[in-house]
Amino acid sequence: MRWASVDPANKAGIAYWDGDQLAGTVILKRVGAKGKFSLDGVIFLDRFTAWKEALGSCEAIVTEEGCGRFATAIKSQAGMRGYIEAVCDYIRLRNGDANAVFSTVNVSEWRRVIKEAYGVSWPATTERKKALSVQLVRQHYGIEATNDEADAVLLGVAAMRMGLVEISQCGKGGEA
Repeated sequence: MRWASVDPANKAGIAYWDGDQLAGTVILKRVGAKGKFSLDGVIFLDRFTAWKEALGSCEAIVTEEGCGRFATAIKSQAGMRGYIEAVCDYIRLRNGDANAVFSTVNVSEWRRVIKEAYGVSWPATTERKKALSVQLVRQHYGIEATNDEADAVLLGVAAMRMGLVEISQCGKGGEA
């Protein structure tokens, strides 16, 4: 099963999975002031098309629950979640599959699962949390990732451990 884990932000990190194997990561971000979006260097004229291209081949999508202290951040994350849910609806209609999976996970939930899985303690500051995410992905997957991509990867690992996606052999590939 091909699925994705998403860290929604202005630079959304997306991790692609084939079963329990990490297949790759990308960043989806807004470019310019005219509503264009970039996905792996390809420019899209609108947000829905960009998200549809990013997630349209996935059977399940797990995204981080939006969080933030500021109204603009919460509004932005809610908008992204709406686009992600719309892409899930598109996948269901295209595939005729009413069971296409869409799940959300609170940040503190997935970090607790990663803490238990890898025996780490999450630092207090945001910058140190980002650095730890990048370090864990480098250590367990051998790839250099941005902090957005690293969070998406770790969210995916947590989603497998939490049973949010049906993976038959969770535990291979990257020590999930």
